[in-house]
Amino acid sequence: ALLDKALALTRREPDLVAVRRLEALLAWQADQGHRSAASDLGASSLLEPAMRELSECMQGLSPTSLEGSSASNAPARGSGALLSAPEILWRAIVNGDVYAVESIIRQGGLVSGRTQDPSGHSVLWNAVAFQRTEVALLLLRYFPADALHGVSLGELHQRNGNSLLHLISSFQPFPPQAEGLFAVLFERMPEAMRLHRNLRGQSFVHVAAGRLNFPVMRFAASSGLMSLFSVADGSGWTPRTLLEQHLSGLKINVPNSTSRGRSMPEWCTFSALQPPGMGKSPPFADAVLQVFDKEKGQVWLHTHRVILAASSPVWHGMLRKNAQEGFRTGAEQKEPQVLAVDPSTCDVAEVANFALRYLYTGDYETCSFRDDASKLLQLFRLCKRCSLPPPLTDWASHALLSRLEEGSQSGLVPLLLLEAKSLELSRDARRLLSRQLLCNDAAWQAAADAKTQTLKGSLDGGNKLGADAAAGTAASKARRESAALEAALVELESCFSR
Repeated sequence: ALLDKALALTRREPDLVAVRRLEALLAWQADQGHRSAASDLGASSLLEPAMRELSECMQGLSPTSLEGSSASNAPARGSGALLSAPEILWRAIVNGDVYAVESIIRQGGLVSGRTQDPSGHSVLWNAVAFQRTEVALLLLRYFPADALHGVSLGELHQRNGNSLLHLISSFQPFPPQAEGLFAVLFERMPEAMRLHRNLRGQSFVHVAAGRLNFPVMRFAASSGLMSLFSVADGSGWTPRTLLEQHLSGLKINVPNSTSRGRSMPEWCTFSALQPPGMGKSPPFADAVLQVFDKEKGQVWLHTHRVILAASSPVWHGMLRKNAQEGFRTGAEQKEPQVLAVDPSTCDVAEVANFALRYLYTGDYETCSFRDDASKLLQLFRLCKRCSLPPPLTDWASHALLSRLEEGSQSGLVPLLLLEAKSLELSRDARRLLSRQLLCNDAAWQAAADAKTQTLKGSLDGGNKLGADAAAGTAASKARRESAALEAALVELESCFSR
């Protein structure tokens, strides 16, 4: 009876503010479902018809018919127009007039974040759809989602099933303010809505990949949604294959090697003094490279100080420091100087021995592990961190990237992407690795398999301490994979920068 009386009063004496407040109250009761007071009173079935009647009642009114309302007496900015009709609100939102929208809110012309236009779209939806980020942020501030009359972050398009995240992911261009709006929507949105797929089976990451919206894709990666990049839509497209389609028109290949065969002149006979084998000493040897081999334990590679000092400024500095220390103490140098190789740089004696013999011969054709990407990575690390001769460094880099390009050993791609900066990889090399991570199934699957194994370890922990440690390792692994994907997206974004 009260509802009928309110509707009759609205038809007789229309008041914009009162109608909006009544709409908000009815919408709130409808959202409450069986827990609402209307349900207790047996009036649930009357809510939607009442809301439709209110909407029809207000849409048929002219601006002059609302002059008696409280909102009609408030002037809009810069003109004598009266805030007397819903059309003024929608026009302000579509035009991005933040001042006008805020004035309407303060004057009571908009009392709910769920107010809808004749098409059923909310004020927030309209702000996002027309890329009015400032208006959208204003609405979120006045009508937070957890408030009584707050915006609905679960709103979907009736025809295509798009969410607010789908909408904003299609923005072109995507300014910093849009990034801020996306972050606010994402963080306040229920997890189910973050993963929501539209009627074509596409998540917001599909939209971002199709539009080359790299800020949104980086946000998804950093938020632990790496799995969404491999989810196929109704037509079989994944975000990764969409990116691959964009990248197909770009030339991203293994950088050319500048190394050209032997670098030692024919008259040079240093090769006669190269180490004859691991643990064996050549004539006049006065230094040792100490390698902590992960399988053989401690291995000594006998060599000559002059070769080490001439080939590596890092080893030259270590030898000089040792010599100065001996000079200060007056100790006579009888034993060979020992230079330890950091296990994080190289823990395979075979790799260090090859690098050492190269310093005597300039020959890399005798490399016994040229098909082993993990050993080539250790060689490249050793070259970079010890500043070994550029021809060897260049050859190691080219051989490593060539093996990874083949795909059979692509599990190293995420790791190498994370080390790209410290290893000073070229821009072309970084782009190649980035493309490999996103477009090569073996590289992507290797990362996923490693994550699964780490998570399984956390579940199989024998005690709580072991399980917690394994879980920490799993979290660290997941963060590392996300960081690798973020790094890849940063590199690929530069391919499309204008």
